[in-house]
Amino acid sequence: TQETIRKGLDWVARTQSRIGHWNAGNYPTAMTALAGTALVASGSTTMQGPYSGNIRRAVDYLFTKRRENGLIGEPLRDNRYTYGHGFSMVFLSQ
Repeated sequence: TQETIRKGLDWVARTQSRIGHWNAGNYPTAMTALAGTALVASGSTTMQGPYSGNIRRAVDYLFTKRRENGLIGEPLRDNRYTYGHGFSMVFLSQ
């Protein structure tokens, strides 16, 4: 089981874009937050662990999506804009 989980997390890490996001359809903010949450659940943080670089890039990407109204995401690019914000808050709170 642990080997399968590690392979899955390695795949998630490999599929991150250079600018720090993951994309599945029109949900880059939500997918980045969910992928980041999976990596954090492995025990890595922004400072330590095999996925620390990926987590840092995800945090940096989400910070670039902060809006003046406090929401995280791109209302013209993200479908279900508030889902991305909600998942981002869960990820960033971890």
